[in-house]
Amino acid sequence: MAEKVPDVAPPDQIIDEATGLADNPDAHGFFTLSRPADGWTPGDYRVDFYLGTELIDFAKVKITK
Repeated sequence: MAEKVPDVAPPDQIIDEATGLADNPDAHGFFTLSRPADGWTPGDYRVDFYLGTELIDFAKVKITK
């Protein structure tokens, strides 16, 4: 999600999403985020993690030149 990415996306604009499925309550997993072909636009981004429809955690990412 773009939080503050000037000239690219308004605040809280979803720029990509993915879904994962855990086969049991103790399952672990990981996600990767590939670099766009033109590179990341500098700015502040956020990755939100949901369990069903409930936001359970997030990670903030800052891309600089």
